Amino acid sequence: MLSNFSRKIGVILTYLLIQSMNPSNIPSSDNIENDDINPEIERWFDDALSSLRSIAIPFLWTRILNQLMIVGYPNDKYINVIKSNNWSDNRKQEIPYLFDDMTIQVLVQMLSRQYPKVIAKLERNRSRMPRIIEEQSRHSKYINYCLRTQQKCNHEYKVPLNKILYENSGKKILHCRKVSSEPIS
Repeated sequence: MLSNFSRKIGVILTYLLIQSMNPSNIPSSDNIENDDINPEIERWFDDALSSLRSIAIPFLWTRILNQLMIVGYPNDKYINVIKSNNWSDNRKQEIPYLFDDMTIQVLVQMLSRQYPKVIAKLERNRSRMPRIIEEQSRHSKYINYCLRTQQKCNHEYKVPLNKILYENSGKKILHCRKVSSEPIS
């Protein structure tokens, strides 16, 4: 079931990638020298892909849930809650599309048998995400700090201390040394 689903998703993704390169989908594609075309192509693909989210997640979750219930899989707390509460059709939308960590691990292992190299790379990327998110959060705090500092500063623009930067700019760059010398916490 997982390999069948992954093939279908692969076809859908490939189709969307091909269509993202279709000039008739990008209004500003008449001028090939337009620097804004690639962001438009990426935006089109993002929009097309995000439209699948509301369909793909419930679809796959329901298929996996049905398979696990058929085989009597007892180790998932979310499945056990669904079994014990006898979720009616009226309450189906309240169900979170979640599985236990152990169930997810089993599903990833099953998919890994079909696509070992791809899954290994995806898992490695996923394991790096918390660090990347933390770095982005720190950078965002730094940018906010810089903006607050710059807004408070009574700027005094002078030639930058970096003489190479100044020379390369044609002697046009001036920096506020008070802002650029503030300590970063």
